[in-house]
Amino acid sequence: MPKLGIAPIRRQELIDAILHIVSTEGWESLTVRHVSALSGVAPGAIPHFLGTKADMVSEAIDYGYRIYQERVTDAIRSVETPPAKLAAWLSSTLSPTADTDEEWGFWLAMWGRLPFDESIRTRLAPVYKVHSGELAAVVDAGVEAGDFASGVEGGVFADQLIAMIDGLAMRCRLDASIPVSYIQRAVVQFVDRQLDLDPSIAGLAGWEGVDLSRGRKDRPGGSG
Repeated sequence: MPKLGIAPIRRQELIDAILHIVSTEGWESLTVRHVSALSGVAPGAIPHFLGTKADMVSEAIDYGYRIYQERVTDAIRSVETPPAKLAAWLSSTLSPTADTDEEWGFWLAMWGRLPFDESIRTRLAPVYKVHSGELAAVVDAGVEAGDFASGVEGGVFADQLIAMIDGLAMRCRLDASIPVSYIQRAVVQFVDRQLDLDPSIAGLAGWEGVDLSRGRKDRPGGSG
């Protein structure tokens, strides 16, 4: 039997390995042998810590979302007004780092498996419900306070914005020449227009250095 306290460490090593493999190499590379090599956990011991391959993926989804959600929730709770909370949501979702790049890779890989894996659909449905609901609550509060345009439905706005970010993130993964600043610019234009914001949400999000012009300067396939 593993020593007391070793099991949580081994579980985390396995989850980290799964997240890295799926994010950087794709679903097809997720094998017990590969997870073992990356984590240092013997192949025969993996089921003891995480169960079946479906259990491993479920654990990875839960952990990956928990890390993201903690970052977003902490950012939202650190500020007071709905505009500041919306900006915190945006900056914690779209501020590029090595970690967030790997996060994007993981979630896009999960999306790619959705049509073929009922267990992933079952795990992702509540994840996206919470994800959308938190953003919707911020927008609804802003509408009620008069900070955002009247008549905007928080749930509809949240679904539209999340779908937009997911789609643009996929474009960035398809074409490495597309910068994250392109997503930020598109998101700012959408948010400012939908919520009738002036000044722009960009300042609160800490994106002052992003070119927010409406030209085609960094549009995929566009020119100056």
